[in-house]
Amino acid sequence: MKRTLAMLLAMLTLLSLLAGCAKEPAVTPDPTPTPTPTPGPADPTPTPTPTPDPVKPAEPKILKFVRSGEDTGMNPHDTNDSNSTTLLDYVTAPLYRQFPAADGTSRAEYRPDFAADVPVVDSTGYVWTIKLNQNAVWPDGQKITADDWLYSWKMVTDPYLMNGLGATFSAGSQITIKGALEYYKSVAEKNGTTWEDVGLKKVDDYTLQVTLTKTHTVGEVMRHFSSRQTGLVRQDIYEKCISADRSTCDYGSSMEKCMFAGAFILKNWVKGSECELIRNDKYVHADLVKVDGIYTRVVTDESTRLELFEKGECDSISLGLNGLAKYGEDPRTYNYDTKSIHDLEVNINNPDKPWLAEADFRKAIFWSIDRASIAKLNNSYPAPYFISSCGELLSDGTLYRDYAGSKAVVEKNAPNNGYDPAKANQYLDAVLKKYNLTSVTVKLHYNEEDSGRRAATEFIQAGVEKVFNGKLKFELQATSKSVLNAMMKKNKAEPQTEWDLGWAGWSLGAESYLPWRKLQKYSKWASNGYCLYKNTELDRLCELAETDEYRLDEKKLADLTNQMEQACYDDMTFIPVYQSQSFGMQSERIQPAMDHYVPGYGWGYMWGDIKQ
Repeated sequence: MKRTLAMLLAMLTLLSLLAGCAKEPAVTPDPTPTPTPTPGPADPTPTPTPTPDPVKPAEPKILKFVRSGEDTGMNPHDTNDSNSTTLLDYVTAPLYRQFPAADGTSRAEYRPDFAADVPVVDSTGYVWTIKLNQNAVWPDGQKITADDWLYSWKMVTDPYLMNGLGATFSAGSQITIKGALEYYKSVAEKNGTTWEDVGLKKVDDYTLQVTLTKTHTVGEVMRHFSSRQTGLVRQDIYEKCISADRSTCDYGSSMEKCMFAGAFILKNWVKGSECELIRNDKYVHADLVKVDGIYTRVVTDESTRLELFEKGECDSISLGLNGLAKYGEDPRTYNYDTKSIHDLEVNINNPDKPWLAEADFRKAIFWSIDRASIAKLNNSYPAPYFISSCGELLSDGTLYRDYAGSKAVVEKNAPNNGYDPAKANQYLDAVLKKYNLTSVTVKLHYNEEDSGRRAATEFIQAGVEKVFNGKLKFELQATSKSVLNAMMKKNKAEPQTEWDLGWAGWSLGAESYLPWRKLQKYSKWASNGYCLYKNTELDRLCELAETDEYRLDEKKLADLTNQMEQACYDDMTFIPVYQSQSFGMQSERIQPAMDHYVPGYGWGYMWGDIKQ
């Protein structure tokens, strides 16, 4: 036993010695050996390589605006107040739309939006074909087809709903759709017209056919189908908003009761308070939208609006008298013309004062008004003319007031802004002599809440007393706008003694491209005119303007419009005083699409950008 153990120990010892004599494996040298650092007197602790900060995501580009009045709803068929239509323009989906021109500066032009191309007319000149953009979808991805458009148009003209913009859609300032107005009135008038009688048809899923009552230009058709009432409503939502008897519809009364497919869509909306819009990435021209969203809120107080602007919480504001006093010289302040000509309407149907119906009496007042001084008083333009400076007369962009013929009419009939006290007295003396009078007194009604008109009213009263030396006196009467309008409209049907003169003035969208439409409101065909007018020459010329001979020839129509304005001077149908200009400021962080304010279009903010 002991012997065996000794033998095992001896073997283990031998193996151990053999292992110690074994050769170690070769080591491949490092081709770039790390040098041994030379020790310094006091080597500092090595500085670690800094880790880069994570890239901070860009802030969303949100345009911020304030509105001075409350919006009332988002139903494109029945909403027409300016605060609501401003929001609707961002979200609606029309066939055609105004986009910044190719140069991005000078003007805006109509181009296809949800249409695929410009409309094409057949050989008759009455039937138009509109191809639809086949990439158009609702925000939920559902395809937009011809059925969506026909449903929307059927509802805007529905004879039971009687939507407020149904008549405008059917027979607007641009075109008249065959049978549409008759269908809109079919229940009220019991005329038997059905939807099948209306000139709006589907050719296929992406083609529409529109039949008109007259021949029209491509521009007129595109402008008509750019208006918000011609845009889309979502059928499944709209149907749920119609009452059981189908006489009312509350589409657009809340976020849950509407859907839009335009450049922006609703993210949050509190009617009459605030609205948050976000870019619609499914919009057919989403590549043209550079901002991420738009936020607007209602702020009625001008001082508060200015404060928000100063804090950077608002990108653009309009300036009233208080704002102008503070920022009138600020380089960020800009001004722009408006289509509003403030004029004096005259009651020619007053049995107690028959001389009001004399053109010479109206001319006496016209020549007694110092318009240049009034313009300085209320930051406006003298307006001795009847059509504003904002109307585009020719397709090359020529404005009506820049046209040679238009300038000649004013130079002939209203030199010195229509102010000539001697001429004013000649006209008044002729009237006084005819009626065997030595003096007359008239009541001038004005809206006290309109600071511009109030200042002009007080200035005119003082000027009249000076010019006529007591032969003509003005009695001022503060009257609300609604009350005065009611008195004027009542005057069309029967003689009135409640008023003599009152402030009024049209600002028509149609005037932007058809300046003569402004004067059509003073013809015998204008059902919504302010009061009674009797200008037979103007009536005749307005009738001519509707014929193909003039309607389809812009040069002839331009010259005819000059004749209309001359007819207004001859009769002094109403008395123009001043044209409004508006003032505003915009923050330096925004880059609007246009390099200047374009009348009838603005700055094109929805196509602009934000500096970052």
